[in-house]
Amino acid sequence: MVDICALSTVHYAYDSRIYHKQARSLAAAGFRVTVVARAETDAPPDDTVEIRPVASHRFRLTRFLGALLMIGRALRVRARIYVIHDPELLPLGLTLKLLGRRVVYDMHEDMPAQIGMKEWLPRWSRPWIARVYRRLERWSLGVLDGLVLAESGYDPAYSHRHRTTVLNYPASESLPDGGSAPPPEPVVTYVGTLTERRGLFTMLEVARQIKEAIPSVRFKLVGPINVSGEADKARRFVEDHDLGQIIQFTGRLAPVQAHAHLKDARVGLALLEPEPNYLHSLPTKLFEYMLAGVPVLCSHVPLWRQIVEEAACGYAVDPHDISTIVDTLQQLLTDDEVWQRCRAGGLHAVHDRYSWSSQIPPLVEFYTALIGDPEPSTKA
Repeated sequence: MVDICALSTVHYAYDSRIYHKQARSLAAAGFRVTVVARAETDAPPDDTVEIRPVASHRFRLTRFLGALLMIGRALRVRARIYVIHDPELLPLGLTLKLLGRRVVYDMHEDMPAQIGMKEWLPRWSRPWIARVYRRLERWSLGVLDGLVLAESGYDPAYSHRHRTTVLNYPASESLPDGGSAPPPEPVVTYVGTLTERRGLFTMLEVARQIKEAIPSVRFKLVGPINVSGEADKARRFVEDHDLGQIIQFTGRLAPVQAHAHLKDARVGLALLEPEPNYLHSLPTKLFEYMLAGVPVLCSHVPLWRQIVEEAACGYAVDPHDISTIVDTLQQLLTDDEVWQRCRAGGLHAVHDRYSWSSQIPPLVEFYTALIGDPEPSTKA
């Protein structure tokens, strides 16, 4: 029997939080872990975690149907406890509870705040949908066995008899070594899903303006553009402004492959819109940049600004002030002294305060309290 089974129809099997951080850390602690999630084409990084792939769905309706079909896959695993990682799997969690199984909800994001950002929902409908969802979510959590929060900012809104917070700090083994290195070439990198709200067109405009001052600059935008209209608009922008030689779109990559692009990055960008869902969310991207020894340039969300200023690892700017962004980026790309100072500040802060290793004890303690120690047969 498996100790812990992680379930997702949204995330890929080698998702950073689900697989690289939680599953592998729990496996290292002796638990037998299975991840049931969207299929990957890459070979697994190791064999300590069993992967059971499910099909990916392009459309919301088919993804919903896929969530309904997940019940059969979940029951075939025969786990001591199931962990659901998507809001749409809450009905699955309740079904598993009705069948006598134990279930934990790992909350990655503030879903009510996310609903307010869903472009495919009519604007007038978002507030009441968010309110209805919040009530259903809280009722569901009263039935489930445990709750794991990815953000400390969620704590005031959620209570549960068995709850813990496991922050999304970076795992060093999935990121390039940020050790000593000379200042790299003027490569600007963004890692993550690309959307207008996440600064896609801000980055393209910055690239357009800065290429005159620094002709050798290159932008690596590492991640998928999931909105087809935005992908078309981005391609037209690149063509219209002759940016094809300096902008590289990689598309979606597995986490290890995506983070490998930080090896030659001089600056990491996180120019997201200051939306409600980001205001109290830890900027995982920033920590990953810092761990790779890459100075950061991010939006001036208060929490992010505080982290960047305390770490002295870069700058927080108004994501709508293109002129300031260009000037600040130019400084990071050309001033080696500033670059080295920001690099050193980030490396010190991420190893001192923001390392994933600090989150492993509460994670292991949480599951040990729920299901006891790993079964003897699963220990090395």
